Amino acid sequence: MSRVKKLKKTKSEEPEKEESQKVSYADSFTGSFSIPENKEALLRILRISKLNRSSLHNLFKMRSGSKVLKKQFVLFRSIWPFPEGPGDFADRAACYNLEGVWKQALHLVNDPEEAKRYLALVNHQHLVSELQEGDPQWAGSWMPVLRFQARCIAFSRRKTDTRVVAVRQSTRRTVSSPMKGKGEDEAIVNAALVLLLNAAASLVRSSQCEFSMVRVPFIAKFNHAKFKALTDGALWVRSTEAIRGIIEVKKARRSKIGDKVTMQEAAELVGWIMNSQPWEEAFSGYKCLISEDGDEVWLLFAKPTETYAAYLRDGTLDDDALLTVERYGPYKVDDDGDMLHLLYAVVAIYLQAVAFDNVSQA
Repeated sequence: MSRVKKLKKTKSEEPEKEESQKVSYADSFTGSFSIPENKEALLRILRISKLNRSSLHNLFKMRSGSKVLKKQFVLFRSIWPFPEGPGDFADRAACYNLEGVWKQALHLVNDPEEAKRYLALVNHQHLVSELQEGDPQWAGSWMPVLRFQARCIAFSRRKTDTRVVAVRQSTRRTVSSPMKGKGEDEAIVNAALVLLLNAAASLVRSSQCEFSMVRVPFIAKFNHAKFKALTDGALWVRSTEAIRGIIEVKKARRSKIGDKVTMQEAAELVGWIMNSQPWEEAFSGYKCLISEDGDEVWLLFAKPTETYAAYLRDGTLDDDALLTVERYGPYKVDDDGDMLHLLYAVVAIYLQAVAFDNVSQA
């Protein structure tokens, strides 16, 4: 009898033992959290949260790129200066090694008639669903871009914006149906962005590179933990699949999402940096990320300091080990001025990716 009781007791204790071995992924960050805009702000957050003597290699738990812990984000040591406007990118093009292709990009965007018709329709999305091939306003290969952008506008503004965007009846049902969730909305944004990027790339007479919807995974491993970041697409070289830029989308504007989108972008950039050695200089050492959140597009260029690689590799602490992420936007998809600025930038980025590939293979 005593043996039976002993066996029962042991059996009843087993679940408790298993439970105690489970890793808790609750965020243990302490202190006031915010996205640091400069080095001083980051060092202050590190000090207040008592993380100034820690690195990513000290963490025993991490979450995936889409669910980054606050402690994990702070130890990415990324800083995010206040965004520049859509028209400011041209003044900074030389910083990203784009000065040699900028004039060519302007020429390639300004000349084609279909691109002109696209820009003429950007401010008049209500006309898009009524146009047919053969109409004077028909924008040819740019029409799918306009139609998907109209869908992005429809669902990203349906609760807060009184402006009406005409869409086909089937589209309206898709957008407003309560049965359609986050996944489908993000798929629409993803399609809209990749269609736009490839339409811009088609202005360049080269098929060496491609904007793809293939989701690229980056796995970042540290001493005690690791995380996986999954992009929504990439700009890559067709022949080698070498990545020149990454794509990230959200169904809503980042002003509605809050810090989550920034934390995810940081994880993707860190994962990319850790998986791209030796460092590639296509954009003067910057990593390029193109993002669309609802009906707004953003350009991000991230550059690590000289000591950042050692920080990621083995946790070497240095106040100057930083990743600075420069942002431009928002480029609103129904603003012809914003879209013109964006096309200039995207074509220049594509031209430089092609030029860098040619030099690499020479």
